[in-house]
Amino acid sequence: MIIGPVFEEIAFRGIFIGFIFSVIEKKKFVQSKIFKIAHIILLSYIFAWSHFNKGAIPLIFIDSLIYSLLYLVYKRNLVPSIVAHAMNNLIIVLYCNRFLFF
Repeated sequence: MIIGPVFEEIAFRGIFIGFIFSVIEKKKFVQSKIFKIAHIILLSYIFAWSHFNKGAIPLIFIDSLIYSLLYLVYKRNLVPSIVAHAMNNLIIVLYCNRFLFF
């Protein structure tokens, strides 16, 4: 519940977004905003499918967009997206196992 979000955020946000965005910025693409938005959308789609849960793909896709936005708003700091991801997982685990607690 903690290790998964850390590794997923490092991989998807830290490496994939961080690396690609640095390449886009160094090459000074004319349409860099379009490339960045397209990259985030594509990465969120891949992130959703990587969870192998067809029923949850739309929700995971939206979650991934939110985590990417947090990563960018906080100047490429992974901590906010890791915390949001971990809290989301905690809520899901508590909800799915609610019969154990009540």
